[in-house]
Amino acid sequence: MRKRKNTILPQFSLVAGVALFLIVTWAILDFRDRSKTNFILQEQERFWSLKKNVKAIQLELTLARLDESQLTSSRKLIFFESFEERIKYILELSENLKEQCQNDREILILLSNTTRILDRYRISVNNILKAQTHMGLVGQEGVLLETTEAKREIENYLEKTNQDSLIVEFIHMQLDEKEFSNSLDMRIADGLLKRAKQLSQDVETLNLSPQLKIGLENELNHYRVLVSQLTANILELELLIAESTLQYQLIAPELIKIDQEIDTLLNQAAEDLRQQRHQSLYQMLIIFTSALLVLSLFTFLKIRSSQQLVIRLRNLAQGMEEIAVGNFLNTHSLPQGDDEIGFLTQRFLNMSLQIKTQIKTIKQEQKKAEDANQSKSKFLASMSHELRTPLNAILGFTQLMNRDLSLNQDHQKKLNIILQSGEHLLALINDVLDLSKIESGRITLTIKIFDLYKLLETLEVMLKVKANTKKIDFLIECDSEIPRWIKTDEVKLRQILINLLGNAIKFTEKGQVILRVSWLKYPAIPIGKISFEIEDTGPGIAPEEMSRLFEAFVQTETGRKSGEGTGLGLPISQKFVELMGGELRVESVMEKGSIFSFDIQVECLDLGKLETEVQRKRVIALQPNQAKYRIAIVEDKLENRLVLNELLVSVGFEVAEAYNGQEAIALWEQWNPHLIWMDIQMPEMDGYEATRCIRHLEKQKLTLLPQPPPPVTIIALTASVLEHERAAIFEAGCDEFVSKPFQETEIFEKIEKYLGVRYIYEEPKDLDRVTTEPSQDLSDVSQQLKTLSIDWIYSLHQSCMEADGDKALELIDEIRDACPRVVDSLTYLIENFQFEQLTHMTEVILNQQEF
Repeated sequence: MRKRKNTILPQFSLVAGVALFLIVTWAILDFRDRSKTNFILQEQERFWSLKKNVKAIQLELTLARLDESQLTSSRKLIFFESFEERIKYILELSENLKEQCQNDREILILLSNTTRILDRYRISVNNILKAQTHMGLVGQEGVLLETTEAKREIENYLEKTNQDSLIVEFIHMQLDEKEFSNSLDMRIADGLLKRAKQLSQDVETLNLSPQLKIGLENELNHYRVLVSQLTANILELELLIAESTLQYQLIAPELIKIDQEIDTLLNQAAEDLRQQRHQSLYQMLIIFTSALLVLSLFTFLKIRSSQQLVIRLRNLAQGMEEIAVGNFLNTHSLPQGDDEIGFLTQRFLNMSLQIKTQIKTIKQEQKKAEDANQSKSKFLASMSHELRTPLNAILGFTQLMNRDLSLNQDHQKKLNIILQSGEHLLALINDVLDLSKIESGRITLTIKIFDLYKLLETLEVMLKVKANTKKIDFLIECDSEIPRWIKTDEVKLRQILINLLGNAIKFTEKGQVILRVSWLKYPAIPIGKISFEIEDTGPGIAPEEMSRLFEAFVQTETGRKSGEGTGLGLPISQKFVELMGGELRVESVMEKGSIFSFDIQVECLDLGKLETEVQRKRVIALQPNQAKYRIAIVEDKLENRLVLNELLVSVGFEVAEAYNGQEAIALWEQWNPHLIWMDIQMPEMDGYEATRCIRHLEKQKLTLLPQPPPPVTIIALTASVLEHERAAIFEAGCDEFVSKPFQETEIFEKIEKYLGVRYIYEEPKDLDRVTTEPSQDLSDVSQQLKTLSIDWIYSLHQSCMEADGDKALELIDEIRDACPRVVDSLTYLIENFQFEQLTHMTEVILNQQEF
């Protein structure tokens, strides 16, 4: 790379020397003229500044007059405050003008007169405000308010007289007073006084009680005095308005005189400047010619220097392009030198070296991040499959056992506990996987229409028992305008509310938890905003913990002490709210409680009398006169095959099983099933490959056979919830997929959807005919309980408050011999979870005993 000395500076130095000589020469020749011209220009600028300030005073004075008119008509203090600010600003401008016009005596005299008139004008407007205040036109006190109070007293007296004529006359008087207070018309005031006097005369002629008559006459006389006083105040107000108008009219001529005086000074300055310019014209021609020569020389040097500069900059740009594409070695063409471009080149080379090092480091870190992300994806896929597969067997066999009508109530209760525990474990797994989806940006909304009332009712029933167990109140407060049918993601909204309400109840030891729901509808469109607010009286959240409140797997101090939860509820709720277009907010005060709130935008639908979805009945058999449906189960896990086999056989399907993909293909060729439940991860041949083979063979049969069978429906059974794996399922040729662990209703729904099967459903049980229901009325039970010891009743009350059914049943066994008639009724209430009825019943008895 060639080094180049700087040749630009000497060229510019020569040009600068010639220019300096010309400037000095011109300055010597034109010194006196220039000094005078500058003085004239300064004076002219000062005069223009004075004129601008005078115009500003005129404008502000006009606006102040407008504020005065608004104050007089609308009687609002804001216009008086605006008037005061404008007068203050006008006085400031006047003081500035005085400082600028120290040598202009005429203008100073006019400004002094203007200032005095302005002071009188401001005093007049102040007096107007005082008069309005005294009258009650402004503020909360005054004659008008006293008049209103007197009118109210008169009205009270008139109601006691029961004289319709007086009341009618009083109503006419009220109308006149209202018209007078709006217009302040003196003619209406005279009419009002006449009506009040006439009303007094009418009162004197009536046969009333002395006390009522005297009180009414006194109030009427007081009312007439107030109206007279108001009339006098109006006259005074009109005089004050006239005085302010007079003062305002006196200011305008003074400002016009000041403006004319400044115009005279400006004209004189313009004439002086014109003469001075004629004297300087000849000298300007000489200087212009000399400057033209200097400019030509400078242009020539400029073009020459620019060409050299462009060449060097082009070389520098080419070197930058080479480095931009990653060629850090091809830098030999970069210009160097002792000038600015050489300095820039050196800095650029240093920067390129740093970029090269950083790119190498970033690539290494990127590879590590990609490896870590791939490991994470493999782990999540493995965890999803390994956890969901055994959980599928647990929940599946539990659902099958639930279908056994021979089970007694105790076994049914324990099965429900197993089912609820399994579903809770599934929810925890889904929380972890949901968080992974949120972090990778793969989670989306599933928008559908649902019943908001039913959702809130379900939440209330679900969480009420837990709240009662902790002896705290759980309330839901809803606006009356909340729509019933809305369109948004019901599942995510339910999970948000369950997470927030569950936390609130879990950490609240006393007091209450309140869910408030409000609605704001946008005009002209069927879209609105629903606001949810969860308030508790728990221990609150420390300020130092607020910054990490929404971090995954992070719990507050209260959460860690409770030993419950995974620290995922709030992060997932926050991400869901943001996905739905809202923001999750939190306010908390230590030892007082916390408030979590969020808004989401939804579409509301007017579906008339559309009823809520009827709970699906349990399938017990196939309807008669249907084809024999053949269903194949392809699953490598024996327990999963047994669950699905027993479920399908129990309702009347023909079922065959296969262990892996190869057996599935053979089974399809030999048995020709209508539908295949296909597991994805299997040994030897997985579900992807088996599905592809079956679809390929089906295409071959289409070309070889004259009447090929219809394509088989293939529904994938997968324990994975990763989106790319689900996409691969459809790409392989599956018609649908069902996630493990599955629900029996989902299995039957998919078969009905693709095969058109018709089912026979279990009829709902009539609770009124259940044999375990007691024949005794609850009032008889209450009477029987009153005969028992107060300690036993208190123990039963505590057990019901804690929803502890086992302890309550033990207490009932203690009185089986003493009170056999009440035992069956109490046992029925306990086994049907009627803890609220028993709690209320025992509480009434305990309160009666205390009394």
